Amino acid sequence: MPRLPPRSPAWGTLTLSLTLVAGPAFGQVYDPEVILSASLTNVAQSASVNLLDLGSSSKPGLVSQSSVGFDNGAGVISYSGTSGIYSGNVAGVSAAPYIGNAPTTGNYFAAQPNGSISISYAQSQRYFGMAWGSVDTYNSLTFYRGNTVVEQIPGKAISNAAAGDQGLHGTYYVNMNFTGASSFDRVVATSSSPAFEFNVVAYSTQTQAITVAQVEAAQAAGKVEAPHVVTVNPAPLAASPLLVPLLAWFRRRRARAGMRG
Repeated sequence: MPRLPPRSPAWGTLTLSLTLVAGPAFGQVYDPEVILSASLTNVAQSASVNLLDLGSSSKPGLVSQSSVGFDNGAGVISYSGTSGIYSGNVAGVSAAPYIGNAPTTGNYFAAQPNGSISISYAQSQRYFGMAWGSVDTYNSLTFYRGNTVVEQIPGKAISNAAAGDQGLHGTYYVNMNFTGASSFDRVVATSSSPAFEFNVVAYSTQTQAITVAQVEAAQAAGKVEAPHVVTVNPAPLAASPLLVPLLAWFRRRRARAGMRG
């Protein structure tokens, strides 16, 4: 994709959009009623959009792996393996997506090898948006309706240069409209190597303006408004299943040390 000048903050004016209308990329389940648009700036805006707020953390690394509900029980986020909510940069493990001109200071999702991140909805959705950081060919986003796969997007569908660029031009804002009879109620992120990082996750039961022409028309009609922010409060890391064996080992070691003393 072409290089762009520094980006404006998230939810500003959309300056570049590529609607993918070619045949499916390798590994992609292709539904002609799903319209995908990827750009280096900004997710579409609308008052009918819900935007997940993952909060922030003071230290880099894994923040939480505990399943959590959001939007008053309308959705559930769950993890497997070492996937979870992360913060900052951890060499060889995860890299924060760029928001604006710098890596995000907020938390973000990271899907790790042999694991996944699943976002489930109680109601069928027709729009999904996200900031996909350092896009790699081994990243994959799969949409389900019930147990049926309705669409699968590999990193190669987002950028021809899906080589894990962790810099300014490596994060892409991805928007997907499920038109016609198409919809989804679960999104699963997977990656065969570290890692699939993303945040600024947005969703709606209605399709949204995602191309430049659509956004400009919505702006002219006064329909572009700030989305509804949905707060996700991740459980503290101590609640993570990763720490259970470690804590048990630590307690046994202390107990043995006490017996020797």
